[in-house]
Amino acid sequence: MITLKENQLNTITFQKETATPLVTSSLDSGSVYNIITYPTLQNNTALAGITYTTDVEPTNPRWTTLKTNISSSSNYSNNQIAGDGGTTYNLEIWYGPIVPDVELIWGTTQTTWIQTTATWASSGSNADYNSVTENSTLKYQDRVFISGSVQPNQETYISSNEDALYTVYTG
Repeated sequence: MITLKENQLNTITFQKETATPLVTSSLDSGSVYNIITYPTLQNNTALAGITYTTDVEPTNPRWTTLKTNISSSSNYSNNQIAGDGGTTYNLEIWYGPIVPDVELIWGTTQTTWIQTTATWASSGSNADYNSVTENSTLKYQDRVFISGSVQPNQETYISSNEDALYTVYTG
C-alpha cells in the first residue's frame, strides 16, 4: 500500500514491465496513463475517480514515475483525481488512448433529477471505468491511502474524583 496526500501534486512510481530495463521509453502518440481510484470497501468501479496524465518522467530506465493531483473531485482532462482524506482506495494505472469528450445534452435521461453534487460544466468527458479499460493495458495496481485532512475525534472528560481533565482521541 502506498500513501498519497490530498490537495497536492503526488508522485506514483512503479517498475516498468520490460525485458530490457535499461531502455528509456516515451509515450506512444495519442496514448496516456489513465489513473483510476475507487473506494476499497465498496469495491465498486461505478464510484471511480478517473483522470489521465502525460506528466511522466521518461528517463528512468527501471521505473515509471507519474504525477497527479488529489482533490475532492475528479477532472479527467486536468490531471486531478478524487480522493477523500482518511480513505483507502484501489489504484489502477491503465495505458491507452484518451477517452473522447462528449457533449452534455439535456433530456437524455429517463430519471428525474432531485439533487446532484456534480457541477454541470465540470467535464464534458465520457470517462468511466469501462470506457478507459476497454482499449487500454493495465500497467499497475495497488491500494492507496489518502492522507491529509484526517482529524481524530476528540472527547474531553472531567475526572470525578481527581478534579482533572483527560482527553481521549479516536479515529
